[in-house]
Amino acid sequence: MSNLLVVNISQEGGFAYGQFKNDTLYPVSYNDEGSYSRLSVIDGYRIRHHGDAVVTDFTTSVQLLTDDMHMDQDYTERSVFTLQQRQRSGAGTLELILRRADTNAIWKPQTGFFSLYKLNSLYAPVTFKRDGIETLILNNANSHIPDDIGYLTITDQTMPVNSDFLIGTWNTALFHESVFDMGRWLITAGIRLDYEGGIMDYDCMARLHYRFMPTMTQDKELEVPYKGSVSHNHFEVIPKLSILYKATDAVTLYTTASKGYRAGGFNTQIFSDILQNLTMNAMMKDLGVYLDRRFVSVSADNTEYDPENAWNLELGSRLHKGSFSASASAYYMDVRNLQLTVFPPGMSTGRMMTNAGRSRSIGVETELGWNPQQFRSHISWSWCGGDPRPYVPRHTLSVNAGYSFRLNGKTLDIDGSLNGAGPFNWDETGTIQEHFRLKAGCRIALAFQNWEIYVRGDNLTDVQGRNFYFKSVGNEFFASCKPRTIMLGTTFNL
Repeated sequence: MSNLLVVNISQEGGFAYGQFKNDTLYPVSYNDEGSYSRLSVIDGYRIRHHGDAVVTDFTTSVQLLTDDMHMDQDYTERSVFTLQQRQRSGAGTLELILRRADTNAIWKPQTGFFSLYKLNSLYAPVTFKRDGIETLILNNANSHIPDDIGYLTITDQTMPVNSDFLIGTWNTALFHESVFDMGRWLITAGIRLDYEGGIMDYDCMARLHYRFMPTMTQDKELEVPYKGSVSHNHFEVIPKLSILYKATDAVTLYTTASKGYRAGGFNTQIFSDILQNLTMNAMMKDLGVYLDRRFVSVSADNTEYDPENAWNLELGSRLHKGSFSASASAYYMDVRNLQLTVFPPGMSTGRMMTNAGRSRSIGVETELGWNPQQFRSHISWSWCGGDPRPYVPRHTLSVNAGYSFRLNGKTLDIDGSLNGAGPFNWDETGTIQEHFRLKAGCRIALAFQNWEIYVRGDNLTDVQGRNFYFKSVGNEFFASCKPRTIMLGTTFNL
């Protein structure tokens, strides 16, 4: 029996997003709060029973999270709109696996059951400030009203859009795997029957005071509620097959075929857009103005996105002889119902995930390792071609080397590294790209019997680059890579 308890408390600043305009990345500059605080508790319990014929593993966990995020969601010095997001969530999992106890048998089966349930209470109010009221609501609404009739004005300095969500997610799976050990041949076949579902209850409200000039002499209060529920359920069959052949004691050949699966979900970040358009339609209706074309936006029925699935094929070999090891593989990946982040056109305030694409990728991966006595070294390189998804680099490179010195019962470890990735696309059209970049790092650690002290440096050459891209209110933003960082720490083994 074993139990693991993890408690995490975090208080962070944020968000380091600079505006990208005319091929120039400007410094981070916004005028409202950006912060994130979190308390999470995870407890996992595991019990294993060794029977004469069957080994039983039972694992269960409880996960609790409470957090609070504040964001200047236009990321500029203008007072457009802000977001607060507060979560209170709890999740429970359990897994039961039965497998054959005889490890020398030719047939080694294992069968299991998995279940998860998560409930998340999400409070996510968006506050439109004066610049946002002018540009996102009034300008849009007044553009549909002839000048000789009049115009709308809103006297509020802020317009809150309150959004409360209660999101339940569940997953249940039955799975089986059989391993056939026939000397030089090792064949593994498995299947997973996966059922997932979710439900989202939403309760939103926008409230403002408006006046139609010059007809109205006093402000009129307008409330726009938006409440309802959406749900989804999906069933998936996930097979896999691998064949491994030990050509010699040092050389192994293998091939695998498997289906991958990524769960679906709900978009909550688009509700500010939905309420913004509902509010403009409600103002027009309240005034008795009926437009030929209403302000169009997605509705709550469009906030669900489906699971993503992929077929993965791989062929490779491994060599291990003494202190030397090497491996090489080639793969093909075909992703369907690709989950992509999309931004509604125009001066939109939200973003959403949608199943809008397909990705086909081919690639190779190689690794070399040489670890004689106290010296260690490792090199890996991969290449991805075809039509890969955004954020996936064409090349990745990792070079690591180190040495351990024995000093009167103590150990001094010195390690250096070079890590690179790129080029890759930030968007699905490939119009915004990032070049290959290489970063250097090191770590020096002095280890005693039950503890160690270390110093670590990342991005020692202070390479500049970008590592995240998105849009907000028609503007483009990037987050820059972390600059040169030096850390000093200690580790205790109790």
